[in-house]
Amino acid sequence: MYHITADRRAEKSAENIYEALLLCLEHKNLADISIMDINRASGVSRATFYRLFDNLTDVLEWKCERMLDEALQKSGAGNGGSKRMNLRAVLIDFTESCMDNSRLISALVSSSKTYILYEAHLHRMNDIAGVFLPKTDVSETDRAYLSAVLSSIIPAICGLWIKNLSESAEEILARLKTSVRLLTEIF
Repeated sequence: MYHITADRRAEKSAENIYEALLLCLEHKNLADISIMDINRASGVSRATFYRLFDNLTDVLEWKCERMLDEALQKSGAGNGGSKRMNLRAVLIDFTESCMDNSRLISALVSSSKTYILYEAHLHRMNDIAGVFLPKTDVSETDRAYLSAVLSSIIPAICGLWIKNLSESAEEILARLKTSVRLLTEIF
């Protein structure tokens, strides 16, 4: 678990640690990176690392949650955004946020830790489901299923995008739309 306060110094140290982790991932697998490697690459002390994070996976979790928070804020879906949002625009915002954080997504894919992105989506699912299911008459069970589907689809799509870096957010959305249509035909 991470323990970052709204203090500018703590946030700057966390960002330095994250950048150092990405740098180390260019040369090593996540399992082979030590806290000492991060300390050397970031210039952040071991004590500061452990004040902010329990382990290296926490660094990725923190950044995934920040990425989603920023995407929700950008789309207007954060903090109880409008119920009449343009869902296409929200999906584009989410996709572009993942593209802007391609190094994070690549790190998650290469270390087989896309479950972190899945969990980050689950933590934000009330905001996300509010965009996709603005009606209040949707049952909690149906919301839970939608949450599971969306939380699974987004990391999977990000993993595919990392392999095909040439696609734009619009192209990815078109492929997602085609996939959903095909699923609808199957079921």
